[in-house]
Amino acid sequence: MRYPADNIPAQAGRLYVVNALRLIADIHTEPVPLEPLRTATESLDMGHSVLRSVSPVFIEYLCNMGVAASMRISIVIAGKLWGMLACHHMGPRRVSDTVRMACHLLGQLLASNLHRMLARMQAACSDKSANFRAHLLAQVFSAHSLGSAFSAEAGRLCKSFGAQGMLLADECKLELFASLAPTAAAAALLQWLNAAKPLAGRMVHMNALDSLPAALRAQMGFWCGLLALPFGVAPLNRMVLLRKEQLETVVWRGRLEKGVLDRTDGPAPDTARLFRPMAQNRRGTRLAMGRDGTGKRVETARQAGVGRRRGTGRDRTRAPT
Repeated sequence: MRYPADNIPAQAGRLYVVNALRLIADIHTEPVPLEPLRTATESLDMGHSVLRSVSPVFIEYLCNMGVAASMRISIVIAGKLWGMLACHHMGPRRVSDTVRMACHLLGQLLASNLHRMLARMQAACSDKSANFRAHLLAQVFSAHSLGSAFSAEAGRLCKSFGAQGMLLADECKLELFASLAPTAAAAALLQWLNAAKPLAGRMVHMNALDSLPAALRAQMGFWCGLLALPFGVAPLNRMVLLRKEQLETVVWRGRLEKGVLDRTDGPAPDTARLFRPMAQNRRGTRLAMGRDGTGKRVETARQAGVGRRRGTGRDRTRAPT
């Protein structure tokens, strides 16, 4: 099932990492208070306790699913919660220590295999990015100008970054490598990028255009993702990679904003509503370039940007005579 990341409170997320395996043998078990031997100024840290009681809200959540016993195995990769294996039972069920340890080992093996798989993907992406940067730098050093090098490599640049279009502003010349109509939209986008003080002269990465002025958003049409890279010594030189809107229907579970129960001890999430599937049509966004694949595209752009700036000294159109 797909849950939003913010559905797990930060405190619970930390406990999932600390305690990789958690067993609730019977949700109807009455919690027993733990009293300190002497007066303590700080509350007792129960994070590592296997017998620690469960939040009443989570118990209510399990009740709404018809679950009477539950065991959770965390999949932790590089010290972060990647996912979970959730095992539910419709009646009370106690799991032996031997089975729990076997499940714990299974979770560690799964996390280790996932880590190796992700590392291989990262390494393959890094090698591919390094080869592309080397090729791009070779084209830059042999081309008449930076702009002409990027113009000649427009197709490979778009393919490397998963973009469907590109616009190139080289001093007074503007080239479009996409059906960005009208051309005024490209000029307006470049004007906004160069006029906004926090963005001027910096790499800009967006997967939604909410921060753009309303008039510019209307002009952009179906273009919702962009990666803008300054190049050369001229302050207005920009290469902007564009991505089209990604239409997606996501079935969520666990949206906290769906409802709140009235309780004497304060508001709590309406867990009956939370568990119901909720279809959401996403428009006006595009998967971030740093998240798809192995998440290396933005870092590749940064490194390539350094190489381009180093190559500006070889830009023959600006070399001293």
